[in-house]
Amino acid sequence: MSNWGTETVIYYPPEPEDPKITAYNRRQKRVGEPIVIPTTIRHPSTWPSCLQDFDLVETKKITEELPNCLRTLPSTSGFLKPPTSPSSTNNKWLESIIQGQIKRIRDRRPYQWMRQAVFYPLGPQQLKRLEEFPLRLPNAFRYQLLVQYRSAFLAVSCIHSKEHTIQMIEEALGSSGIDTDEIFLSTQNSVMNLKYGEQPKILSEASESTLLVVIDDTPKNKNAKKYYEDRLGFRIVRSRVLSYPEKRLIERKSGDYNLRQHPIRLIEFYSNKDRQKAKDLLKSVDVLFCGAMHRHTDIHESVSLFLAYEMNIKNDIGVAVTIKNEWEKDRITHAFSCHGLKVVYYKNHEEDDDLQYDENIRTFVLHNFPYHYTKTEQRLKLVKEIIEKNCMQIDNVELYEHRVRGALRSFHAARAKDIVKFVEEELIFIASRYNIYDPKGPRDSRDDIPWVISKKSQKNIEHITVYFKEPTSGRAMLEAILEEKKFKTHFLALDHKDHLGPQVTPCMRKSFSISRTIRAAMDTKLHRLDKQIRTTFPTLAANDDPIMEEHESLYYAARLFDEWDMDSDTGIIGVMGWCPRALDHFIRRLRTLLTPLTLEDTPELLSGVGEVYVKSLMEKYEGALVVEIDRFAQCVQLIGDAAEEALEDLRKFKDQKEKLQMFTEIPVGFPHLNPTIRDAIHIRAWEDLRMALGIDHLRFDMRSRVIEFEGNVAAYEKLMEILEQFSAEIFKKETSGREDPTCPTCWTNIDVSSDYFRFHCGHVMCRLCANAKIRTMTSTKLVCEQEGCEKLIAPSEIKNLILGGANRIKDLDTEKLIDLNRIIRDEYMLQNNLGPCSTVDCLGMRSQSEEGDIKKCVDCSAPYCGGCKRNPHPGVSCEEHRNLRQPDVSLQVYIRSVGAKNVKRCPKCDMMVEKISGCNHMECKKCRTHFCWICLHYVDGAGSGPIYGHLLEVHGGAEDMGPINWEQGGNPNLPAAIRRQQAMTDAAIHRAVMEDFVNQGVELLPLRVRAPPRLPTPPPVPQAIQYTVLPPGIRNTIPRHDEDMYLEFINQRTSLEEQNQRIAHLLNHPF
Repeated sequence: MSNWGTETVIYYPPEPEDPKITAYNRRQKRVGEPIVIPTTIRHPSTWPSCLQDFDLVETKKITEELPNCLRTLPSTSGFLKPPTSPSSTNNKWLESIIQGQIKRIRDRRPYQWMRQAVFYPLGPQQLKRLEEFPLRLPNAFRYQLLVQYRSAFLAVSCIHSKEHTIQMIEEALGSSGIDTDEIFLSTQNSVMNLKYGEQPKILSEASESTLLVVIDDTPKNKNAKKYYEDRLGFRIVRSRVLSYPEKRLIERKSGDYNLRQHPIRLIEFYSNKDRQKAKDLLKSVDVLFCGAMHRHTDIHESVSLFLAYEMNIKNDIGVAVTIKNEWEKDRITHAFSCHGLKVVYYKNHEEDDDLQYDENIRTFVLHNFPYHYTKTEQRLKLVKEIIEKNCMQIDNVELYEHRVRGALRSFHAARAKDIVKFVEEELIFIASRYNIYDPKGPRDSRDDIPWVISKKSQKNIEHITVYFKEPTSGRAMLEAILEEKKFKTHFLALDHKDHLGPQVTPCMRKSFSISRTIRAAMDTKLHRLDKQIRTTFPTLAANDDPIMEEHESLYYAARLFDEWDMDSDTGIIGVMGWCPRALDHFIRRLRTLLTPLTLEDTPELLSGVGEVYVKSLMEKYEGALVVEIDRFAQCVQLIGDAAEEALEDLRKFKDQKEKLQMFTEIPVGFPHLNPTIRDAIHIRAWEDLRMALGIDHLRFDMRSRVIEFEGNVAAYEKLMEILEQFSAEIFKKETSGREDPTCPTCWTNIDVSSDYFRFHCGHVMCRLCANAKIRTMTSTKLVCEQEGCEKLIAPSEIKNLILGGANRIKDLDTEKLIDLNRIIRDEYMLQNNLGPCSTVDCLGMRSQSEEGDIKKCVDCSAPYCGGCKRNPHPGVSCEEHRNLRQPDVSLQVYIRSVGAKNVKRCPKCDMMVEKISGCNHMECKKCRTHFCWICLHYVDGAGSGPIYGHLLEVHGGAEDMGPINWEQGGNPNLPAAIRRQQAMTDAAIHRAVMEDFVNQGVELLPLRVRAPPRLPTPPPVPQAIQYTVLPPGIRNTIPRHDEDMYLEFINQRTSLEEQNQRIAHLLNHPF
């Protein structure tokens, strides 16, 4: 002890060091600091692909899309490989053949009764009836079937009168059934019914419809229509089995989530009374539904939670590491400690820290892994990466299970619990805590629980699935659960000794419908996209992307999926996983991938031989292409793995007609050609035509009444032109020169090259005019344009013109019917004094009620005022709101509300200007003119300088020194309550006016107020350098393939200082 002034210092000798520690420290070799691997990055697992394997799908063979309505070729038509030697046409010989046959036709003697005959046009239904049954007219009548280009006639000798003859014809042909023709379209929650000759109807209740959804119990090998008619005792119109997506839609509407396990059938009845009877006799689902409610393009969203409980004893799992050299123990354990791992030495399963200094002990166990390393595979991977980065010499790395006291007892207690009940209680607690669901009533009688829980056992794992009935609340629940999991890793743990809890997999699904043929045709592209999506998050983690440091990134995963019923032609496809923002991006990519390629301005491909060529590409690219010939939009759409190659083939079609070989059968008879052409054309003429046109094979089969053709496209088109010419000559001869038919709208001839549409009345219109008629219609009551006809066009004909035939791509129906839905809705609203919903893309309608009554749209639930059917306007009457919507009235109210002295017009462009505060220098926001607020002086094209000079010279300064207006809100003697009420009233009026301006798009732009001139601005911040090559210090430390990424990182900054900071960061933290 020694005395230094007034302070006393006590000296304690150092304690002697443990010899074992001293020896240990002498043995250890220390070499620098370890390389630390970032452990904040979450490494989610890559989900396996769940896309189903699709074999080649055979397209259903449909003889004709719309029988006798369109210009089509027989289904036996097709294309062959090009011939080795091209053929040529002998035009001189061909012309002599044509003239010879025309002379032969003109020399024929016509029937005398044909001069006074009644020509009755035949529609598609009547043509089909004539094909199936012979015509039975009284013996006194003579008749003949005739074709005049595309028009088909029944010529009947006139007896008594024309009206009497027509009556007899219609009785013989029978009812066309057009009077009962109707179609069903839909909005989101209602059905639109359009019946022939009637006004449109909107059905909002299932009891109003003639459609019934039933659980199908039709026996195998029995006709469903006949089975239900026999069972019910009355006739039904039609029925069909619903597809898988349609069943899912009915599940959501009915709230019964077990329906997809059963076959569901939709039955249409002749009357609503029949439907009600069937409902009492059959097991049905009482929902309003029609086929149009299922929209292929609608994206359905669902949310689920998957929990996996491993039912085993919860011991502590670590990683045992055996090092090769004991003298590296300190360096190696220090490296693991720098990663936050705890190094533990065990002796007989008990911790013993002294073993660290034992020269013979080279094995230790690592614990305290980051909480997001929940799987043993992840822990092993982290340890091995640390070993590799730090060049450790290791003999062995393996898992180590440390027994936890009381784990066996806790395991038996957990196994005795009801897992479903336990999970439900935990979910109710979370839902109540986060104000998502407010449980009411006894626990066993709660019917409003917003989820359904199911359990499935598999070996030692209990799988729990929680399906949320409503996606919005389900997403909120998942976010709440993940938030709890962030701070309590044992959340939802069944076993008290389980510190990690169950494996939690949040899942959101976004899906839409897809046909089986398209799914099969897109198989390669879909698997390629699926692989890109599945590897997105693992790739981000491998690149240490900051997004993977978020807590939720531990659960990030995504993949494509598809689901199908065994017998359904339509299924669903979509993306599933977690990370809502990413799923929105992935579903857009999927929709883009499934968008067809479109070829426009090619009318030669929409009908006839061009149509056959388009469809032949599906055979050329078997199983990898689906085509859609859209005659309404006048385009060809292709989708599939081979869509790009097929598109190039179609672009070359017009220039390769003489090289493309085709085969077909040409019907020689009604309603394609005049039946008498078989007798009018000499038998030898067919061989002459073959040789003159250079046709490989041409034979007239008398038995089947068809011409077998095999040759190039150009020869076929020329042959058809000749046959049409012969048929027209026969018609003229037998009818004594009846005029050629023309389109009743554009007055052009409908010849062999023209596409057309035949209506039920029998009259024909060229396809372009028929399309335009539908496209420009304002009412559903369309009439035939033929002079003297004026029959209504049937609803099914309108729909067929828009959609096409049965072999179309039905995935595109929703987009095609948008305009027709709007027209029917507008017509119904006009008849019933309804208004449209203002929500974008909503087809709902607003009904009128008492003023002030706030109602909700049936489709989108948006609120509206029942008095005026417009958006709510609280505090303003309907009349005042209506007046405010008029620009002149609202402008006056606006001026009054802000004060007349505060509003002027721009002296140059006359735009309305409001001054709120500041100096008297103003700038027009529309024309950018600077002017004086006091006298409206301005200098055209000048800036602010002349105006400030004018204010100083003329008005004595730029400041606003106007008198205070104590009469408008500034009188201190007014009671505070009155001033507050005035302010609230002015604010309400001003807000209503401005909202109305926004809704109406009225251009009223308040001007920016300029402040007086300020001091000179400081010099600009030095701009960043645009690097084209990385600085040497960085380029030498990073992989060559990452140079572009680092260049982009450096060049993103706008200031030189920020750029230098980034370069310094990269130099101090090398790759």
